[in-house]
Amino acid sequence: MTHATTERLRKLAALVTGGMGGERENAEAIFERLLKESGLRREDFIGADERVSRHPVSIATAMERELLLQVIAKVTDNREATVYYTRGKLSPVKFEATEPQAAEIKFLFALYRRALKVESERLYIAFINKHALFAPSPRPSSIPAKPMDPAERARLAAMMEGMANVTPHKALENRNDR
Repeated sequence: MTHATTERLRKLAALVTGGMGGERENAEAIFERLLKESGLRREDFIGADERVSRHPVSIATAMERELLLQVIAKVTDNREATVYYTRGKLSPVKFEATEPQAAEIKFLFALYRRALKVESERLYIAFINKHALFAPSPRPSSIPAKPMDPAERARLAAMMEGMANVTPHKALENRNDR
């Protein structure tokens, strides 16, 4: 469910509650169809826009925490979003939002979390290859190399090109050894 879909559902909910005649009936039909498609409930949009409550979500890293804050800011149009922590490392964090906003935040956070994981793995592979951080000997024939998609190879090459060159400095001889 996208931000546009959520906004459309909000506008339709306003027409369902405040529209007249055929406008209201048409809005009702479209509203019900979109609710079924998105898996949301009618209560999430009719009368729920003003109710703000805390919603739990699990995060594992500081980067995921920052990602969650960015998603909350995007959905709520609020740069000052707050995430509440509970004691214990495995406890979920909580954020304040309306039900429709919370549904969108959770959906977008899960989507971007997966994308961030894929991109982080891609960055790691590009870094290893850019700096040749692997054994110079060829791979044993018992371990086959993974085939790589040409598009993936091009993405890795572009990432490697954008990275700074890091050259290790050779150790200086110890002056006390003379």
